[in-house]
Amino acid sequence: MENNIQNRRLNNIFPQRIFEKKEFLFHQGDIIGDGYIINSGEIMLERNNIKIEKLGKGEALGVFNLFFENKNRFFSAHALAKTEVFVIPQKHLKTILNNSDPFVTHIFRSWLNLTGRFMVELNKEVELKKKIEKPNKLEELHIKMKMTH
Repeated sequence: MENNIQNRRLNNIFPQRIFEKKEFLFHQGDIIGDGYIINSGEIMLERNNIKIEKLGKGEALGVFNLFFENKNRFFSAHALAKTEVFVIPQKHLKTILNNSDPFVTHIFRSWLNLTGRFMVELNKEVELKKKIEKPNKLEELHIKMKMTH
């Protein structure tokens, strides 16, 4: 019941947009823009073409780089199925941040800085995973040789 009330409030304030399966909301490296709250469907977050996290109904995405004061998107996000989102305009997000209590803003940014350090470590893990999953030339030759026998 409360979720329906929240959705009606969001619907009264923010426009909705539908993304078809495999359609991108944004790409890694894009300039920061609007944020999103998923109303229905699922979104996959990826970093360097590695799947990081699947998001579903009620989850927000595309907003945190604004709070990091970062200019570019950290992830790519695409719909796993037909997905409806509430679009939270970047201007609205900036207004909320600028009008927040300074203590709350400080605590939130401190938490985000901690999260930022986590993201750096995550990026290192993703890069390592990428290297592990991709065999080097010698391994590829060895695999091919095994197949011929």
